[in-house]
Amino acid sequence: MYRWIVSALLLSSTALAQDATRGDNLYKANNCIQCHGPNGQGVTDQKGPRIGGQYDWYVLKALSDFKKGERNNPEMYPYIRNLSEQDYKDLSAYVAQLSGQD
Repeated sequence: MYRWIVSALLLSSTALAQDATRGDNLYKANNCIQCHGPNGQGVTDQKGPRIGGQYDWYVLKALSDFKKGERNNPEMYPYIRNLSEQDYKDLSAYVAQLSGQD
């Protein structure tokens, strides 16, 4: 019994691991660059804040809150509404690696 539980926990934690390389692809494919810039520095004309270098857990929480409607941002919602929880984790891992500088 314990062996099964440990195996299930290991499998689930591996399946939920963050993949920053995949996050890079999502960042580009979902046009995050338009408002947040290539380095996550933010784009003032688009009212996009600096997100580069932000903690991954913070970005993940923000994305989840946007999707649940707990944080309101009608401009951003269309870009994130069809992304999965794993997509959010991967994006968060990537954004945390960005410099946030021009």
